[in-house]
Amino acid sequence: MSAAERWLAARGVWKVQLLVREDNVAVRTFYERLGYRDTRSICLQKVIEGSGVDGAGSGFGRIGRSVLCRAHDGAGGTRPDPETRA
Repeated sequence: MSAAERWLAARGVWKVQLLVREDNVAVRTFYERLGYRDTRSICLQKVIEGSGVDGAGSGFGRIGRSVLCRAHDGAGGTRPDPETRA
């Protein structure tokens, strides 16, 4: 994880967010020991029609695509999240 964090930081990424199921205590504990904290947020999801995923079941076992996003300030730079970074 530290190598991944260094790689991200070298590319200007200042925040990492993870999705971990609430009942997955072992994984939550692992990341908490690395300094990650519960942001008390919820994750909303919608399966998009025509995406090739039928929406049935939990989606376990499917290969999906992830997107890493950074907020931009409109002038080509990134801006911090006002709620979590000064």
